[in-house]
Amino acid sequence: MMTRLIAGFATAAALLTAAPAQAAAAQAAAPPAPLKALKKQTSVRFTERTHIVAGRSKAVFTRRSGAFLLNSSGIKASDVTARLAIKAADLTDDALRWMLAPERTIRIGTTSYISGGYFSTRLPVDRTWLKVAKGPAAGVTGIYGQLINVAEARTLAALLRTATRTSYGYRGTITLGRLHQSSPWLRASIGDLLGKPKTAISWRLTLDARGLPTRLVSQYSSGADGDVVMDTRFSGWSGKLTIAAPPAEQVWEGDGAELPTPSVNAPATAPMAGGQVVP
Repeated sequence: MMTRLIAGFATAAALLTAAPAQAAAAQAAAPPAPLKALKKQTSVRFTERTHIVAGRSKAVFTRRSGAFLLNSSGIKASDVTARLAIKAADLTDDALRWMLAPERTIRIGTTSYISGGYFSTRLPVDRTWLKVAKGPAAGVTGIYGQLINVAEARTLAALLRTATRTSYGYRGTITLGRLHQSSPWLRASIGDLLGKPKTAISWRLTLDARGLPTRLVSQYSSGADGDVVMDTRFSGWSGKLTIAAPPAEQVWEGDGAELPTPSVNAPATAPMAGGQVVP
């Protein structure tokens, strides 16, 4: 399974430029209006793992951590670091050794600064960051992270329209196409390459007493490779946070540089009909 995932990721990179009484109790215990609570926030931090689940097998594929600066429009700035859970022994080609390096992406507005990962061996020796106007929201590895960004008011609103209240928050299902229409973050992460827009993504959102997200678990089926399960934990809402562009002397403007375009054949960008959220 890991070999197929590595091959799919490498291909993408190569193309670069939950009884009536219980229901009543759940409603009574539901946290306050999450959308209203979210709109008051200025920042949040997160940690995340993406798993591939096939039968009884469950393997971590990516690990991410980062932070978002928020405003009334959504994500003002972001800083995301991702690492593929791949060992050198998994690689069959030395040209893929860049997959062992962590990737960090800082995004200010719509400008992305990417360091490491795919670009760890592709920048001038005196530069460590690639600057990309209207670049990918979370770099090359963003397509293998959480597709649903509940730090965006538009995205959270879209989820809540068809959600079911639970004792811990909300749960529901949204299609990839509807999510793509609602989420600027997703559009900036995968562009127009939806794979299958009717794909169902099931999700479960846990909220704290203030109505703010503490955990989001989402899942869809990736066909022969199994189910993709994305588990994100949130903390530090409206904590002190600064996100700034890298020093200019470390940045390469990247004239003529190619960015990986997500492949519609890669596992995380061509989801099939989704399954149920794993607890």
